[in-house]
Amino acid sequence: MSDTHLEAGRTSGSGWSDADRVQALRAASTSWPSYDLAATQVDDLELVLDGLLDPHVIEVPTDVADGWEPGDRVALRDPEGTMVAALEVTAVAPGAAGAVRVDGHLEGVARPQRWTFRDLRPTPADLREQLAVHDTVLAVVTDRALHLDDVEHLRAEVGSNRAHLLLVQLERSELGADATAAVTRALGAVLPELRVPTTLALLPSSPRLHADDMEERLDAVARALGAHQRIRLGRLGADVDAAIRAGDTVATDATYPAVEAQLRAAHPPRHDRGLVVLFTGLSGSGKSTVANALRGRLLERGDHRVTLLDGDLVRKHLSKGLGFSRDDRATNVRRIGFVAAEIARHGGVAICAPIAPEAGVRDDVAAMVREAGAGFVLVHVATPLEVCEARDRKGLYAKARAGLVKGFTGIDDPYDEPTSPDVRLDTTSADVQSCAKQVLDHLVDEGWLTADR
Repeated sequence: MSDTHLEAGRTSGSGWSDADRVQALRAASTSWPSYDLAATQVDDLELVLDGLLDPHVIEVPTDVADGWEPGDRVALRDPEGTMVAALEVTAVAPGAAGAVRVDGHLEGVARPQRWTFRDLRPTPADLREQLAVHDTVLAVVTDRALHLDDVEHLRAEVGSNRAHLLLVQLERSELGADATAAVTRALGAVLPELRVPTTLALLPSSPRLHADDMEERLDAVARALGAHQRIRLGRLGADVDAAIRAGDTVATDATYPAVEAQLRAAHPPRHDRGLVVLFTGLSGSGKSTVANALRGRLLERGDHRVTLLDGDLVRKHLSKGLGFSRDDRATNVRRIGFVAAEIARHGGVAICAPIAPEAGVRDDVAAMVREAGAGFVLVHVATPLEVCEARDRKGLYAKARAGLVKGFTGIDDPYDEPTSPDVRLDTTSADVQSCAKQVLDHLVDEGWLTADR
């Protein structure tokens, strides 16, 4: 989703339609086109329909929105395929590369399911009803944990007002929803020392809440939830939070042990996190050979489980049936990225060695990996085309030059050379083991591996 405008449609007092209307929309949607929203888009949509964010447009890939016109209805679905909203298109305009901006009337069909910490997730409508009985509601809306200095600040603010405190924790993308909720629950255990009634709530976050006018937007969220005033936190607590996230030590009187423990568990040091190493380069550049050598070195160390996702092997299994069109090759790399991110999410190391010629697709893979809380290292095997072609181990360059293979990267299809990879290699004269060591040294220098093995 992007900016500008997206209006709410006919609803039951909020952005969410009533039961009869939902049934009618679901029945009608069987003949509509669909669009599967990304998880972050679902979060954004929920905030919009709950009245916590201003409406805006949806950016949709051009090939998906092909043929959409004003008056068309579109079923918006979550990543699992559940219809969460209906969109009546009012305008379609050019957007970012490969996308269009779709404006229209929006109706909520099904609130996204949140399966964990459900007691911390009242709907905004329910929250407003709960808070309506209090004369004064002071809200804290934050995307970080609260520490001792923050609580002292709240003690003064809330106590002098004889107010009810509403603590709203925004999900942090680098933590994930569950870890954010665990931090919130840890705070809930210490807040009774304020000796004022307190309500805790967890909300999905959005990049739009962190714009230049962030403070004003958070003020608006607090008012929309039923608070009379928002308390703004001080700088010291933010410094404590940043130090813990960075793995630094903090003073024993800076925070609560339970809060610190949850934050440190959610932010392990780099060498305890999962990692994806993506090799990219032309066919014949030496990607697979160096990737195999790196895998061997990592297995010798023994500090991580290691999986090699080689481009050719993946095509025989994970991507069987895909061709070699630009779209199919991009799909192949994204599939590799998805599997690699899941491996890294659980602490493993995934080494990937596709050609991955498109910078945008490589960026998509990096985003998937980082969203999983893991590290991403891009290795460009920059062996020159003439060297790769001279090797031509599979005879593919010869076929491409003869016109027998079309869309071959480096010959009649472009390769987006990385401008700032983490490691750049050239296997023209360097031996395989020295190239693998260069990557290994980078992983140690950046803290992804310990230096004592």
